[in-house]
Amino acid sequence: NESASGSHTRVTLSEDEIELLSMGLKHAFFPSSIDIKDVQAAFEDLFTQVTPHIERRSNLLKFKNCLMNCYNDFISNYFHSRRTNYYFSDKTHAVIKSLQSKIKQYDLVIMKADKGQTVVIMYRKVYVKKKKVPTATLR
Repeated sequence: NESASGSHTRVTLSEDEIELLSMGLKHAFFPSSIDIKDVQAAFEDLFTQVTPHIERRSNLLKFKNCLMNCYNDFISNYFHSRRTNYYFSDKTHAVIKSLQSKIKQYDLVIMKADKGQTVVIMYRKVYVKKKKVPTATLR
């Protein structure tokens, strides 16, 4: 199904799911719960993988600071979003639940398209293979 968003899967989306996704990632929301240790491990894993490719110590320190800032921003935004009351209609809540279920069931990744304000839906294993991204960073 490829109407409002690009899909590189054989997963069928309902009209309501396509409409929700067509709003783009600016309308994304944080999950109701995350394991802070998993997030920290993903950032540490990224640092460990990139470190051998950075030769200058000054660049390594800049990368480390940038990564720490990203981590801190992510965590503070997550906790801020949990304090904010989001009011979804029952229908929108049901569509969100349906999408979450499909993401989990089919192990999907939803990301911003290279061009435009659309999203692309891919199987996680296909995305990892194409981008050669370590699986741990996508969990």
